Amino acid sequence: SWEVIRMIHIRDNKLVSMGLCSINEMSYCPVVFGMDYSADAHLTIYKKMLYFVLQRGIALKKENIYLGITANETKRKFGAEQIKQVAYIQVKDKYNQELIDSMAFGSIPQE
Repeated sequence: SWEVIRMIHIRDNKLVSMGLCSINEMSYCPVVFGMDYSADAHLTIYKKMLYFVLQRGIALKKENIYLGITANETKRKFGAEQIKQVAYIQVKDKYNQELIDSMAFGSIPQE
């Protein structure tokens, strides 16, 4: 229930991106994309990989094609529906969190 999508550059036959996608009965979901950022910038690798994922999900006749939680504007251009989600976490030791906050706001946390 896993599939690999690869993007090969036509000019030099070089692998520029690879994606690992999960397939189940009703959905198709890219889990990991790897991209070679040293490739030509004009290739728009991420957008092309999203396009390949959509094409593959459609070809497999999946009811849902999940595209992840980042780059919402890019995904909307492909017709994706945005679903708001909320996550809660509980931190037992929040010193590191306070330290990062202090860097942003200019004060050092006290223990």
